[in-house]
Amino acid sequence: MYKDIPRKQLLKSPLSKKFLKFYNHGQSFISYKSNFILDGFLFFPIDENTFTCSDLFCHFEKINYKKFFTEDFYNMHLNFDALETVENAFIIGSSSNYYHSIIDFFPRLFSYKKSIFRDIDKLIIGDDKLKPVFDYLLEKLKIKLEIKIIKNKIYFFKNSVFTINNNFKKINNLYRSAFYDDKLNATRKIFISRKDASSRTITNEDELINFLKNNNFEIVNLSEKKFIDQVKIFNSAKLIVAMHGAGLTNLLFCKSNTKVIEITKNFVDYLNTDDPIYMKLNDKKNIDWFTKKNSSDYNLYTRSMYNYFSKQNNLEHFFYFAKGEKPKNKFENEYQEFTYTSLRVDIKKLSNLIKEIQL
Repeated sequence: MYKDIPRKQLLKSPLSKKFLKFYNHGQSFISYKSNFILDGFLFFPIDENTFTCSDLFCHFEKINYKKFFTEDFYNMHLNFDALETVENAFIIGSSSNYYHSIIDFFPRLFSYKKSIFRDIDKLIIGDDKLKPVFDYLLEKLKIKLEIKIIKNKIYFFKNSVFTINNNFKKINNLYRSAFYDDKLNATRKIFISRKDASSRTITNEDELINFLKNNNFEIVNLSEKKFIDQVKIFNSAKLIVAMHGAGLTNLLFCKSNTKVIEITKNFVDYLNTDDPIYMKLNDKKNIDWFTKKNSSDYNLYTRSMYNYFSKQNNLEHFFYFAKGEKPKNKFENEYQEFTYTSLRVDIKKLSNLIKEIQL
């Protein structure tokens, strides 16, 4: 079967000989250049010598990668000659999810350096709706290469490059250096609507929108906005209210001291009675509640990446925990329950928080 080399053993492994370290756009990068098979959905490379490192190469929940280390997968794809071959490619990758494309895939573009990758003649992405964002970044970074969109299957790449992206601080700084605009004043109050989302919605959003409009909030549907327009919206915001979702990736572009209220599921409703934190928060079961500014006390109980974004960029971030609606179906994994659970917001409680943070 394919071998998964732990990161701590990487320097002593044959894989380490295939990495290039260099600087570009004021940041250091490490790129893996070799022959490898690649999955066209998760964009996960496995070296032709049948080893890989999931600690470096995977971006989604690790459970999604278990198929690569089964005997069936190994036997099916070991014959590289039977796979469609692509040569001299720079792997970017993409996802239909805005967060994963912006954070996990598209930052590889900043590492492209013509003087190092002279033999590279194409960029590889997936067939996804975020290609306009990708095209804009190419123009911004003045990269002119053929774009090849690959399908959801296994390919064999020869003499190709895969850049490691696992340092959020670096990614954050690269985006801000490219798109942050000091000339825009942070004056707008924004609510990010998820009305057109297929999952994890606010069931009383109409009532919430009515309240927010009466308090001078702009209602924004990001799916209708071009990438650069999203950048400008967040760059000019002084207060953002949004349900947890990929749109909050744009916190990358906010001014310092921008206030953020992230609405997410009340995890207390789902704690077991033997959980050590349960007794301390038992009074918060079945109600809405919120944290102090930039609190990390509950990061283990929710998805905390946007709280981390705020910390990096000196924003004032508040978790607002709302009561989750009962899911219609059972989920195979815990993260799916978080992803698909809709919420109902206590308007009065949210109003109190907005008043408090604007004082």
